[in-house]
Amino acid sequence: MSEFIQTTPVSTLLKALPARPLISVKDSTTVEETFDVLLANDIQAVPVWSEDEKQFISIVDVLDLLTYTAFQPVFDQELEDPSLIQQRADFLQHPVREAIGLTRESERVWTIDEDETILSLLTLMSNGIHRVLIPHTPHTTSRLVTQTDLLRFLFANNHHFDTILCIDANKIMNKQQSQHPAHENGIHGLSCTTISMHSRTIQGFKKMRNEGVRSLGVVDEEGILVATLSASDLRGLNQSRLDQVLNPPLVFLRHVHGTLPPPHTCTQRFTLGQVIAYLLFQNLLRVFVIEGTALGNPKPVGVISMSDVCCVFEEFGKGALEE
Repeated sequence: MSEFIQTTPVSTLLKALPARPLISVKDSTTVEETFDVLLANDIQAVPVWSEDEKQFISIVDVLDLLTYTAFQPVFDQELEDPSLIQQRADFLQHPVREAIGLTRESERVWTIDEDETILSLLTLMSNGIHRVLIPHTPHTTSRLVTQTDLLRFLFANNHHFDTILCIDANKIMNKQQSQHPAHENGIHGLSCTTISMHSRTIQGFKKMRNEGVRSLGVVDEEGILVATLSASDLRGLNQSRLDQVLNPPLVFLRHVHGTLPPPHTCTQRFTLGQVIAYLLFQNLLRVFVIEGTALGNPKPVGVISMSDVCCVFEEFGKGALEE
């Protein structure tokens, strides 16, 4: 029933979350150190604390750092000399405050009070906001809630949503784009962005920013999906690794992960329930949808992100989706 979404307070979700510290950085922390914090804690974003203002001023995530990195002057031309890149890596020692505001999401700290409803949280997270800060109270500390936290909570209470968990994957693709167009949230929302396996990795990172996506498919000459390149793959970037972004994506990914991770895919016949389970159990933020009904020779036709899934629940919570 949509009543669960409409009336359940965010505080109920917070009680279901495991205790975890709030990882943050100061606005004077370097970009390289921030990359390291994200990698060491296996997180996608980090609140930024201003020593002058004595408050959090932003939540910087991997897309902000990707944008800051990929559009440095050193990458304006296709450089063939890796040593030149390493000599011009001083931007990694700049304060992370320089990366604030490079995306709509980091322009401010998005917050929600714990007494607001799950529907209010869904409205934010279906509109391109991937995490929000729950302000501290006299009895609680500040908490960061992510899309993963929200969907895990909803999935644990799936008996309230059994009527929508059977929706096909092809009806979930582009859900965010249709409900929250680019003029609302600054996201272009292209359904399936890819790059050739023979391109340079830096070209892929630039394409992510230009097309408003956080990952793209790496395809071969026949358009078969062979890997996924994500903004999170930049975590841990430092001067000694900077030249690796000139390599083709498959080489870059092997350097980052030690092996080539297989792309995570589903078919158009996957249901919403199956997609959520896959995202949560594989610790994913998105999954590529491939054509046909079999998983062999996958050609990507779309992507389902957690934002798309949040859009389905938001629509259901507002009573706009048939129960």
